Amino acid sequence: MTLDPEAVQQIVQLSSKHNQSRAEAFWEVRATMTWRKNIDACCATSAVRPPFLVSDFGCGPGRDLRAFVERGHRAIGLEGAQALVEMARRRSGCEVWQQVSCACCCR
Repeated sequence: MTLDPEAVQQIVQLSSKHNQSRAEAFWEVRATMTWRKNIDACCATSAVRPPFLVSDFGCGPGRDLRAFVERGHRAIGLEGAQALVEMARRRSGCEVWQQVSCACCCR
């Protein structure tokens, strides 16, 4: 399946705009969900010895980043919406990069 680069760019922009405008509500929903068992299971099955360096792509407001740090790991987040980037940095204390789309890789 081939995706039209302009359509992909449009989807990315719409998604980012949606997340940007609803960042606080996104946190409210995610903050009460618990994925700690999944995180513990993921870490327990790794062949690499802890502490881990974890990349969380689409980290949202930083809930999982914080959970990894609480377990002694180093986590770095990647998020598209600036409001969620700032929230993740503030709530997790982690380095969080803002994802940007560029025309050069979507041609």
